[in-house]
Amino acid sequence: MDLEETLIQKIESLGPIRWTRSFGWIGAHTEDKFFCGYKVIDENYLHILLILSPVDFDKALESGDFEKFEFGKTWVEGEVGSEEETEAVWPFIISAHRFAKERKKSPKRK
Repeated sequence: MDLEETLIQKIESLGPIRWTRSFGWIGAHTEDKFFCGYKVIDENYLHILLILSPVDFDKALESGDFEKFEFGKTWVEGEVGSEEETEAVWPFIISAHRFAKERKKSPKRK
């Protein structure tokens, strides 16, 4: 199984996930909230993006696996090139999923 398939299976193990494609990213949503995305660089290399709580954002930066993404207050990006690296970032993917479920729904713009 390749790295992308492994990541997808792990994310789908969190529960019902809606997948989208936008601006080159494949996004994962729980209910109506985006919580993570990835870009396939090649079959052995993925670029990932997560939206984390402020506390988990700080932990992710401290881990050395992520950098702040230029958009969003608590968005991080990182690179995954092996199953070991996928396992290392997995707790942060779980945190992003949990944070998405806790976030209040944004009011619709008129």
